[in-house]
Amino acid sequence: LADDALLGFQLDADLTIPNKIVGGRVLTLNPKYNVFWDGGTTAQVDLIVPTSGNQTVTPGSLGWYVTVTIVEGGSLASSVSGSSTLSNRIILSGTGAGGSDVSLSGDQSLLLTGTLSGDGTLAKSGAGVLTLSGTNTFTGGAEVRGGTLEIISDHALGDGGVHIQAGASLALKAGSIGASISISTPISGSGELLKSGSGLVVLTGSSGTFTGVTNISAGTLEIRQSGALGRGLVKIGESANLAVNVGANEHVTLDNKIAGDGYLVKESKGTLTVGSAENQFLGTRMEEGVLEVASGKSLGKSLLLNGGDVKFVQGC
Repeated sequence: LADDALLGFQLDADLTIPNKIVGGRVLTLNPKYNVFWDGGTTAQVDLIVPTSGNQTVTPGSLGWYVTVTIVEGGSLASSVSGSSTLSNRIILSGTGAGGSDVSLSGDQSLLLTGTLSGDGTLAKSGAGVLTLSGTNTFTGGAEVRGGTLEIISDHALGDGGVHIQAGASLALKAGSIGASISISTPISGSGELLKSGSGLVVLTGSSGTFTGVTNISAGTLEIRQSGALGRGLVKIGESANLAVNVGANEHVTLDNKIAGDGYLVKESKGTLTVGSAENQFLGTRMEEGVLEVASGKSLGKSLLLNGGDVKFVQGC
């Protein structure tokens, strides 16, 4: 095939071809069935998710060699209830308002282990859970329109910000004690930021426009900059921690109202200023450095002073 040539297949059953195909691209028009080559192929095999179309695939049955391209306004859906895994490479080319959509119903959970690339925006819709793993390189950011977008690795979000719509969740999961992931992506919107799993999640960026609730259900969420959690309420679950790591000669301000049954932990040699005087959480554990507060209420219900200094500063 010529480099710019397309060979298309509209199948109603699996097809095996004895020939070797060289060059060009092969387009499969029905994801339920696969094309196999006894002679091999060097061609890229594509499944195109069309504009204003909902393309349903069956994870596990789509050939591993098929590249799935979701164009502007196209929507990829799974035919499988419960948990499933799709390992194919996915190209996101939806750069407009529609983005490149993945839609899952409430009884569906889909793990994407293949690389996500392209300059499009990943749009997550529907009430189900979409989990991203591995190292992804897409540059258009992500928009969580419904359900949950779950992140379980450092580079799963590619490049670009994440917007969480009201009623939707971005879940950052470090699955076990000793496990950790680091996220530099800026977060916006009014939905929920959820920290799950018993490990450590580190937020290294600033998300000053985020107004939703941050819910630390387990493990530790660590921040290193002012505005890392936006302006919304922070809830710390039982046996969970919000850690603030402030380097020497650095200053971080935490103005969010804090509630819940867990601890605020001040780490490292720098200065943390806690601005809210209306906090209702279990307490503060001071390990090192300087902690500035407006009143005793800023510290929650208790103070455990293992090191460092606590200063009461009027109007901070």
